[in-house]
Amino acid sequence: MASVREIIEIGARAAMQIDDIDSTSVFYEWYLKCGGTYPGYNKFLAEVLTKLGRQEQALEQYIEYLKQRRQDAVIWESIGTTLVEISQSPLDGANTHEALQRLALASFCRSHLIIEGCKNWKDVDFALRRKQIQSDRLLQSALNAADLLGVCVNMDNTVWQQIQSSSSTNQLSLPKIYCHLPDMLCSSVKWIVSQLLHTPYDDDTFNGTNGNDEKSVSEL
Repeated sequence: MASVREIIEIGARAAMQIDDIDSTSVFYEWYLKCGGTYPGYNKFLAEVLTKLGRQEQALEQYIEYLKQRRQDAVIWESIGTTLVEISQSPLDGANTHEALQRLALASFCRSHLIIEGCKNWKDVDFALRRKQIQSDRLLQSALNAADLLGVCVNMDNTVWQQIQSSSSTNQLSLPKIYCHLPDMLCSSVKWIVSQLLHTPYDDDTFNGTNGNDEKSVSEL
């Protein structure tokens, strides 16, 4: 017999599929009350929040997921997609949109790195097809983000190297970017940068005292 949580999730997915935002919002509130401390809970909340147009909160849920399961290529891809969506909304600061788009590219690069480094892909047709579909979708998302930045990417065997190079924030002062972000988004962006730079997550890392703001987030 299905649990209350499963019934709510089924209802929410059905509502999202037909773009019934009001019902999706109701199911979200019910699901939130169920609580949870496992990755799937955070992932589903992120999916619902994205559907509701609450990308900053969705980003928080993706981060909560990664704190429990860091090497998930799909979630890093979702983070990149969410950052692109946020970058297209009204934001303060001259370089804020560009910084978020470059951070999105770096997130896509992390996803690609995980996919290519995974040793669990089976040498059977369905698994290889699944990997190819995931890789193709990821590449298209990265190319779309690069296009927003006005970056021309040549479709050859160096395509991911080109994308990685385009994710550099060397020309941007990240501390100046942070001060223009809303608190919730700022906290999420700092955490993402800390993971991409392999640095501990603390405020000193991002106030310019250790120079990490001048590194490229593509240096994975």
